[in-house]
Amino acid sequence: MDFQRPTFREVRRALKTLESIPRPDGDNEGDPINGETVLPHLSPEHQDQVHAASELINRYVRTFDGQPDVRSLNTLRRNGVPASLHQSQDDPFRLVGRVGDWERSLDVSDPGGAESIDD
Repeated sequence: MDFQRPTFREVRRALKTLESIPRPDGDNEGDPINGETVLPHLSPEHQDQVHAASELINRYVRTFDGQPDVRSLNTLRRNGVPASLHQSQDDPFRLVGRVGDWERSLDVSDPGGAESIDD
């Protein structure tokens, strides 16, 4: 399988798309838009947009073997986009992280686990 790295411009566009998605009512402030307290309550069209953005951004912040891409993470931060992806405190074989601001962040963590991505 060919590993196609997205460009920063594509990532910026994907994050911009998320800004137009209305958050559902409820206690979900600060939760990632692709998290279980937000995503299931979005329209199918908005869910598709979130899935596409999440997939693209996950490819951007990881190397071909799934490790954090330090250069990409630094590029995001230098351009004003909060970004983190690091080893979990509870599980050294799991990466946890977020990309985006408090209101429109995406969880870029490895699947599984119920810990906070703010470790």
